[in-house]
Amino acid sequence: MAEAVRGENWGRSLPSENVQALAQEMSDTCMEIPQRYIRPELDVGVTAPICDDDDDDDDEGGSDDKVPIIDMNRLLDPNFSLEESAKLHSACMDWGFFQLVNHGVSDEVIEKIKVDLEEFYKLPLKEKEVFAPLPGSLQGYGHKLVRNEEKLEWQDRMFLITQPLHARNFTFWPTSPPTFRSTLDKYSTELKSVSRCLFEAIAKNLGLLNPEVFCGVLKDDQRMRMTYYPPCPKANQVLGFNPHSDASGLTLLLQVRDVQGLQIKRKGKWLPVQPLENALVVNIGDALEVNLISTLDLKAVYGFVFAKRAFSHPHALYEPL
Repeated sequence: MAEAVRGENWGRSLPSENVQALAQEMSDTCMEIPQRYIRPELDVGVTAPICDDDDDDDDEGGSDDKVPIIDMNRLLDPNFSLEESAKLHSACMDWGFFQLVNHGVSDEVIEKIKVDLEEFYKLPLKEKEVFAPLPGSLQGYGHKLVRNEEKLEWQDRMFLITQPLHARNFTFWPTSPPTFRSTLDKYSTELKSVSRCLFEAIAKNLGLLNPEVFCGVLKDDQRMRMTYYPPCPKANQVLGFNPHSDASGLTLLLQVRDVQGLQIKRKGKWLPVQPLENALVVNIGDALEVNLISTLDLKAVYGFVFAKRAFSHPHALYEPL
């Protein structure tokens, strides 16, 4: 669930209004959803946007509609690695998407990042806006910059460069709650280890002759996007995140609340992703697909998010060279 993050300049894009504040105003005044957010292609009661499926293999045989689950412990255990590697192979080749359990990020760190994120988004708008992006920068708290004709997403976000360490700009790192910076640092560091293990496992699993060369193609650049989807009185008329494929190498997503909003497109069908507690949802990004395209048919998944209720996602994005 990551848009292309290639630079610090949005060109001619313009900022949109704060959605959390808008949602509160709608709740207080019973005002209607602004037209810029309403999606005409969404009808009452639908569970997925209307999309052109011409490029999908709709004639392929049916398969399980549940996103694969990969156990990192089993993947690294010689007694179970063969079986788990087969599952990883299928997940990468047929889905491009899976949930990772027993990944090594401690429950303590996961719970702390969840709490600190929710506490940050509860702050008054003026306190959060202290960490708003500066002109020409992507980093900081705010909302997506869009072109005039674009429909708006029902979300607010905070975007930070978290790895490598020298690339961090603490101007944009929240100081409230007081533990936010240290918590994010721990979470980022543990995710870095997970991503390295995943890159190595994917390379070996897919039969690359020199997996260390493949892993060397990908930097340790890590971007973190923490997205908040405010409650919407007519959630079936808006989207929290537009349909898209991820431009990163890997996206590691942690869902803060157990709210089903994410859907992925597979064989022309939109499938809901039911998050497992403390699992990381892993998405194979466009960049990783491109790096392997000469030898493999790795899937980069098309996905979107419905704005059902308030919840936030810390996404860790890993970029190519």
